[in-house]
Amino acid sequence: MISGHVFQRIEHRSSVRPTVAEPDDGALLPLLSDRVVRRFTRLTGLTAVTALTNSPGGGDAADPAENPGHPACAKLAHSDYCRESWQLHLAELRQRPETHWHNCDRRRLCAVVPVVCQGRCLAACKLACNGTMTEDAFLNNVEILDVLVKDFVTAEAGLLRRAFRADREAGESATTPSINANTATQAYAGNPTIVKAIQYIEQHLCDPKLSVGLVACDLDIHRDYLSHRFAELIGQRMSRFITNRRVELAKNLLATTDWQIKRIAHHTGHANPNWFSYVFRDATGVAPAEYRVQSRRSSPVA
Repeated sequence: MISGHVFQRIEHRSSVRPTVAEPDDGALLPLLSDRVVRRFTRLTGLTAVTALTNSPGGGDAADPAENPGHPACAKLAHSDYCRESWQLHLAELRQRPETHWHNCDRRRLCAVVPVVCQGRCLAACKLACNGTMTEDAFLNNVEILDVLVKDFVTAEAGLLRRAFRADREAGESATTPSINANTATQAYAGNPTIVKAIQYIEQHLCDPKLSVGLVACDLDIHRDYLSHRFAELIGQRMSRFITNRRVELAKNLLATTDWQIKRIAHHTGHANPNWFSYVFRDATGVAPAEYRVQSRRSSPVA
């Protein structure tokens, strides 16, 4: 003690945790909320949310990991635009599992901080703020969240390794080839459920909400049963079938019309043109505008 001064010590919480049974992978998000989000809120006064970055159980990609819906975007989170923006975040995390952010068209600053194990993103913390916050202030808060997540990854290495193994085992197989809708319908004419599903998909390709769940609801069939039967008979997930059909429609429109890319995106069921461009490039290897140029170069002159 320095003469004349009495310092109050800060009693840190013990790092020793109660002995519990081996936590299952479902404990990941509650632990993130308790050991990252709560600390982040105490430090900054802001709120972050958590989300798994893959559908539970390796679910169909037509119903990807749900947008966690940050309070700053409460009125927007379930819009088609924000849903597809979240899919862009997920796509970025698959390619490069690193913290990233953007200033969206809805005037929100949005950042995603990944929880990474062995190079794969298993979950993420999402921070969003309205446009009244400066970018510098926002990025300072993102850095704090990033540090807290990295500390969590170090502390919970065992749990994350188990989650990584489960995620890898549930991973989807390699990309399947495109199947023509007419060919599929003719091939399975004896299965009215599959025929109706394909017909419904063809009639609703322009609907951004089109998904396995929506088709199953319209046909009054259990979603899991329809998804399983479709994959079993067609040879690919319904989500992949929907994506391929949308890409084929987009390719035709790019080659035969002068429609703007944004219009083609909306006509093929993409509320966010950036998501459309990502999906199209992922399927074809080229951007929509580049595909249009190439297709017209290869077309014979009338």
